[in-house]
Amino acid sequence: MSHSIQLPLLLQLGLNESESLVYELLLQQGPQTGLAITKSSGLTKGVVYNALALLREKNLVEEQKGKKKIFAITSPESLQSIAQSLSVRAQALQTQVESLLPTLHNQYLLTTNRPTLRIAIGLEQVKNVYLEFLTKKDPLYSLIGIEEIDTTLLHWLDHTWVSLRRAKQIPSTVVYSNSKGMNAYSETHTKSLRKTIFVSHEKFPFEGEVLIGSDRVALIQTHGDLMATVLESKALAKTLRSTVLALQSLSKTSG
Repeated sequence: MSHSIQLPLLLQLGLNESESLVYELLLQQGPQTGLAITKSSGLTKGVVYNALALLREKNLVEEQKGKKKIFAITSPESLQSIAQSLSVRAQALQTQVESLLPTLHNQYLLTTNRPTLRIAIGLEQVKNVYLEFLTKKDPLYSLIGIEEIDTTLLHWLDHTWVSLRRAKQIPSTVVYSNSKGMNAYSETHTKSLRKTIFVSHEKFPFEGEVLIGSDRVALIQTHGDLMATVLESKALAKTLRSTVLALQSLSKTSG
């Protein structure tokens, strides 16, 4: 049996291949018995009668009255009715998708960009957290409130970490909430590629350090039991960078 150009259209309208073949055969050859259709199509008897039953449900084939069961297609306008029904269903489906899209998008973000959290404890692990922020050359931002700081950590930051950051040409913007040592901190900011923003400790009582990169944030306890909580989240990092920039706009920048 040769297939006409209607086959792809029938498949797009939701007919399966057997239904499409039987419909085209009846379209080309006219009304026939189930046995004749089986012989002409090359399909098995069971497949043919199953296809005829489905075509009748779709109002595409009817059974003519007589001594023998004769099957014939109905008016091709029935195909238009199916197309219109599919269009209505497609519009309803689109409306459903649009209403669910915010929820689906949030679930997608949770599974693909889920923030990860880990904790580093002790001097060496805290040092490693600082070093992680030097793996990219994006600017760094910090919120620092150092009334007290571990002397060993301070020495390492001043002599090792700052040197590594300078060597990699990574600029840093620091919001510094502390009245102690203010002059010394600001004197070195130019050569250290650091912009320092001083804020009132009474208004912004930071403790420790919040170190902000392009895709992660570290909450660092810089005295007593040294530890750092690292959250890997681009969204959170972006929010906290904006916080630093907002404080910069409200405060006088040193240098």
